[in-house]
Amino acid sequence: MYFVVMGFFKAGAESQVDKFHAEFNEQLSQHYLRIRIAGPMVDDGRQRGWLGVLEAKSLDVARSFLRDGPYFKNGLYERYEVFEFPFEVGRLD
Repeated sequence: MYFVVMGFFKAGAESQVDKFHAEFNEQLSQHYLRIRIAGPMVDDGRQRGWLGVLEAKSLDVARSFLRDGPYFKNGLYERYEVFEFPFEVGRLD
């Protein structure tokens, strides 16, 4: 199953993202799920958050991935969303 995971940074959090970047990259290499696509959400040249499409066994696993991350644990997100994503067009080979 596929899930969209989005974390939206609080105002001012952008300056702290670099501090946790290495830890976040380590999290992206976890093997209990597969990250199909991922990257920063950028507006006006500033990173406003993070978005990923994950392949995981359940919604709970996808939520845990977000909550176990350094951005969440260090309070950088203003809000976050996790949705099941039964995409209709395209392929993730």
